[in-house]
Amino acid sequence: MKIFQDSNDNGKVERKELIYKGKSRTPFSDDELTDFSGRIKLKKTMHMCDWLSMKFPNEKTILCTMELIPKTYACSLIDQNGDRHKFDGIGNFKDGGREMFFTENDHDALA
Repeated sequence: MKIFQDSNDNGKVERKELIYKGKSRTPFSDDELTDFSGRIKLKKTMHMCDWLSMKFPNEKTILCTMELIPKTYACSLIDQNGDRHKFDGIGNFKDGGREMFFTENDHDALA
């Protein structure tokens, strides 16, 4: 499943305006999403620095902390019957890994 949003308000939805791509956690019996009518719930969690960079793209410097906050997505569709279909992000929309960054000083402090 792919979700697009007209992010530049030009009245057209373009391929570059993809905001989510995911795969259903449970298989569908037919093509249940064709002509889907219901609610879409999409939540993205990200580091505040990433959010500020997106909100103010022309700012030259944004001070930032280095704590680990991976990007995560939660997507579900709720149809007219109230049935909820949950999705897992794939590709660029797969949940961020648990990477950790250390400097030499961090290494000495942990030893």
